[in-house]
Amino acid sequence: MNKHIVLMKFKSSSFIKKVGVLLCFVAFALSANAQTRKVTGQIVDESGQPIIGATIRLQDATTGTITDIDGHFSLNVPDGKKVVISYIGYLKQVILPKGDTLKVILQEDNQKLDEVVVVGYGSMKQKNITGSVSTISAEELEDLPVSNLSEALQGMVNGLNVQ
Repeated sequence: MNKHIVLMKFKSSSFIKKVGVLLCFVAFALSANAQTRKVTGQIVDESGQPIIGATIRLQDATTGTITDIDGHFSLNVPDGKKVVISYIGYLKQVILPKGDTLKVILQEDNQKLDEVVVVGYGSMKQKNITGSVSTISAEELEDLPVSNLSEALQGMVNGLNVQ
């Protein structure tokens, strides 16, 4: 019985070169991945309450995220890149993350709080508003004999038409 077993047969060293190039690509991809890390954390105010919707973004970039209902966030941050944390009515902070977790306490900025006006479902800076602004306090609406908020607002402000 003639049995021939061939484990590997190379015509030239081109196979070894291809494997070497493949290993170089894999090593490069792994080193590029090591330059970015996932930073997680929580943003709170001075009393320790979570800040919902605070903006966390990379400095000089458009990449970013916002905090959830508990003030938590997660963002991939390249090594050496600073993170900018901001929220309406609070002082902006620029931080260079040293670890993988952050806990940031934002301080109120009472001077700029008067410059922001809540409009409908959003907010605008007061200098950007060209029309008039009216406010209705909750105390004014408490004793009205109405069944919903739309009826309560109707007629309370000049020029307001609730449909």
